[in-house]
Amino acid sequence: MDLKRIVFALVVLTMSATGFAADADNGASPAAVGKSSPSDAASYFQGVWTGKWAWGIDGVELTITVGKKFKNGLFGTTYSWGEGRHKGGQPINSGSIKAWGKEEGDRFLIEWKNKKGVRFSVTLVKGQEDSVKATYASDGPVAMTDSSQMTTYLHRK
Repeated sequence: MDLKRIVFALVVLTMSATGFAADADNGASPAAVGKSSPSDAASYFQGVWTGKWAWGIDGVELTITVGKKFKNGLFGTTYSWGEGRHKGGQPINSGSIKAWGKEEGDRFLIEWKNKKGVRFSVTLVKGQEDSVKATYASDGPVAMTDSSQMTTYLHRK
């Protein structure tokens, strides 16, 4: 197996492991650090966003639901992804994360940690006509060699 496939497999395995992060304490989410918009302001990001990561053989469907804004300026947010299959045939497990999201101008940040303390994030950047650019990132030991697999476009459902 070449290095690119190994790195990709490790990233997807890391993603699969984050499915257990919903059990972690997200009460002090890293997104809670810093300022966000006033609690009474409407947000472009509120609603349901759907798309597909370019992972595995046929990609992996994803949905991000941005709920109401609380008085602390944070949004209840759910990030979920569907099943897939690696090019080598191994499964990509589906999962879901509940975390706090924070609006920062034309960006919306969702961050969480898995049980091992590795931080993950999805950043949404406001697009045109009910679309956002989504970028997945991790502070874990695995670095993607192909950044196109970590970026996709989502549309409002």
